[in-house]
Amino acid sequence: MLLQSISEDGHKNTCLAELELLVLGSYLAESFTNRINSYGLDLESRNLPTLRFNATNAFVGIITDGLDDSSALSTTNEPVWPYKSFLAVPLLQFSEDQEEKFSGNCFAVGGNTGDSVGELVDAFAHHTLEDTNGDLVFADLQGVFDFQARTIYYIDYLLKQALNLATALK
Repeated sequence: MLLQSISEDGHKNTCLAELELLVLGSYLAESFTNRINSYGLDLESRNLPTLRFNATNAFVGIITDGLDDSSALSTTNEPVWPYKSFLAVPLLQFSEDQEEKFSGNCFAVGGNTGDSVGELVDAFAHHTLEDTNGDLVFADLQGVFDFQARTIYYIDYLLKQALNLATALK
């Protein structure tokens, strides 16, 4: 089983790194909106969505009791909860068919021409590169578009070090 090949510390570090990405994504989405507003533009008046990462109230937790109890085993004798650490984020209500891929991988940033939401996502990816002084870029952005709230919630993404991206493009 793949899960058994990852140590508890390794899993906890993965959860912490994912939480860090959520918080960084939230910061970059907010700075992107502030940058748009500084140019006298407004997403709402242009009928474009706000960009969000599901980081508010997210946390990494550790179960401290009950994991060593045999009652925590499934019918196949495998642990129901293989790790003590976990990442918890607020539940987003959506169906699987609502998930959209808003941008391609790190080699295709800037490929969403013709669609205003796609162009907004490309602009955000470009902004992440500028805001981090060329160190990082968000790519392969996937998520849910909440039409009522006019908000895109990113739920799957890649954060690439721009140095790796520049090397790969040579």
